[in-house]
Amino acid sequence: MEHELRPQHPVILALDTAHQYCQGAIVCANGELHQIIERRSRGHAERIISMVDELLALAGLSIKQIERFVVTTGPGSFTGLRVGLAAARGFGVALNTPVFGVSTLEAMSLSAPPQTPHKVVFDARRDQHYLQNFSAPGMANGAPQLVENADLGDHIGPTDLVLGTGATFAQAHCNAKGDEAAPEWLDIARLARYGALLDDQGAYAPEPLYVRSADAKPQTGKSIAREATGS
Repeated sequence: MEHELRPQHPVILALDTAHQYCQGAIVCANGELHQIIERRSRGHAERIISMVDELLALAGLSIKQIERFVVTTGPGSFTGLRVGLAAARGFGVALNTPVFGVSTLEAMSLSAPPQTPHKVVFDARRDQHYLQNFSAPGMANGAPQLVENADLGDHIGPTDLVLGTGATFAQAHCNAKGDEAAPEWLDIARLARYGALLDDQGAYAPEPLYVRSADAKPQTGKSIAREATGS
């Protein structure tokens, strides 16, 4: 599915802190895109606001000119994904601007070839993978599942196209097909552009999607929200 932007479309800021990346992207009204991608296993909370400031400077915009926010909701790091959520929700409340949540599996799906059924496989550790079926990029066919590695072959066959951090594992153990052009993690630029296609009625205060219950007390993100809103 190719996401064609209109000549004039919403100014969008997308954020992702759900995994071992802290990344953001802005799509301007003329379609121009600016992005910052940093691989990091920690320190998302300390970096996210300054990253937004840098993106705004690159785009020559103020935060008040952002017309919608898009943020990944998980599954992912129990604490990391809440950093992006707290920041996006804080901005949304302060600016009365729509905030859209997109699951990490759906976001990874956006890198699939147009109109192509596929499966997104995301390493959940503990000998498990998150798995979700898609009929086309961004078009889920069923809910995400948490599958034991030993059972992954029951869900993935040799003709299935797989994407995501677990794609290499699925190719090796299930003889699935991979897409060399697809990134291992989600493409923040695609996520930002995808935000232009989301229905305004779908905007809400997004909550984290864990799939597997958190076994550690997650951070509330209140300090991030306060910094984001300037209160």
